[in-house]
Amino acid sequence: MTANKTDEWIADALGTSPSSVQSFRSRNGIHRSGPGEPESVFEGNLDHGERDGWGLWLDPAILEDPIWLEHWAGVESVTVKVAEDSVVLEAVGDVPGSAGQQPRAIAGSSGGEPVRAPDPESAPEPERQSEEGCGEG
Repeated sequence: MTANKTDEWIADALGTSPSSVQSFRSRNGIHRSGPGEPESVFEGNLDHGERDGWGLWLDPAILEDPIWLEHWAGVESVTVKVAEDSVVLEAVGDVPGSAGQQPRAIAGSSGGEPVRAPDPESAPEPERQSEEGCGEG
């Protein structure tokens, strides 16, 4: 079952009204909330692979962030989930200091399907323009 069903959907499934579901939430202190603000925010750049394949470059200041140091410093492989309004990184495999939880980095709201980045050794060579027709001359 998926999380975050609408009150209308829940009411329909229970055979009641959306206002009844909202009243139940209020009486029992059940409040809807979206994902919280990230604890640390850094700039990053996407390298679009003109020479060596795709990549993500992060602000070097991230190396001083306690959350990065505890949960991400040892991560070498990630799963990338892409949606129209977000990119989510999730650590793959065992992560030192994570106490069994996989760290996640989120840009935008979460969503999308997992996409594995190719190993740089097996990534296809980028297409090169021939020198003919480059518009010079």
